[in-house]
Amino acid sequence: MQRDNRTRLRWLDAARGLAMLLVMIGHTVPGNETVIGALYTFHLPLFFVISGYASRPVCDGRAFARRHVRSFFQLIVPCAVVQMGLMVYLCVLEGNLSADRLIGLEKRAILQLFWAGAQSVNGRPALGIPWFMFALFWGRMLFDVLRMAFGRHAAPACVLVSAAGLAVGMAAYLPQSLDLAMVSVLFLCAGEQLRRLDAMSARARRGVLLAAALVWALGLWQGVRIDMAIHQYGPYGLGISVSLCASAVVCALMQRMDRCDLLCAPLAFVGRISLPVFLVHHVDDYFVRWWIRESWWLCCVNRIVVVVGIAALAHAAAWGVRCACSGLKRDRASM
Repeated sequence: MQRDNRTRLRWLDAARGLAMLLVMIGHTVPGNETVIGALYTFHLPLFFVISGYASRPVCDGRAFARRHVRSFFQLIVPCAVVQMGLMVYLCVLEGNLSADRLIGLEKRAILQLFWAGAQSVNGRPALGIPWFMFALFWGRMLFDVLRMAFGRHAAPACVLVSAAGLAVGMAAYLPQSLDLAMVSVLFLCAGEQLRRLDAMSARARRGVLLAAALVWALGLWQGVRIDMAIHQYGPYGLGISVSLCASAVVCALMQRMDRCDLLCAPLAFVGRISLPVFLVHHVDDYFVRWWIRESWWLCCVNRIVVVVGIAALAHAAAWGVRCACSGLKRDRASM
């Protein structure tokens, strides 16, 4: 298995990149039932499973605080900056730069960030795509709390918390997508269990993956879907089981694909810059829908190329700024 550096598994980045591309495809072809039916068996839960696979338990409160402060600045702060900036853009677009209009839109942005919902419910303004960032942030934190409290026996607690989030989400939408964060704990835990599956014998691992593939195939045949953004989990919550099995199969396939540089390297690059890709994908809906074409696959290719291209430029610019700041610090220290 190849590594891009000492800490990152390339196939894991590639799986994250694949999930990101599938999210964009799912948002671009809402009328194509065949494509949507396949994607909505696993594409968003896969993000949580990948995060759980890559996560290691924290050993004390200091490590816990350090991890989640860093996560706050990585996930929540960029969402807040982008959303507040979008309100300024809307003022410019309207040609109304009055203080009252700007303050009104910024107040709306604050409400959007507070609820962090994918859809407008009971008059609460929707945040849209970045709901996932909030669910991931709080889900990771809750998952770490459960692991600190229960150690290697945290799995049953994760199941109970996820079931509670499922029940709460059916009745009400909590602020910060906290009900979705509770549900995500099960996917994070599944990712951790998937990592332990690597230690099993090859024969036992093949048996588990074959069973998972059969469950996924059955879910596809029966049209079972999961759409966490709108609190849909399939009949009797079966979408959760199908998505877990599908995620395990996809991860296994990505591990095998790690040997193919031609396929794995581009996906791994998208996975490494998935946060800027996610944010660019969020804001592209506020602009003219330049990706629309007669063919659905041309729409997808057009949107993916432009979004990933802009995100790559933003990532390169941020890297350049960090390098320049580091150089200035070294220069000052050497004086």
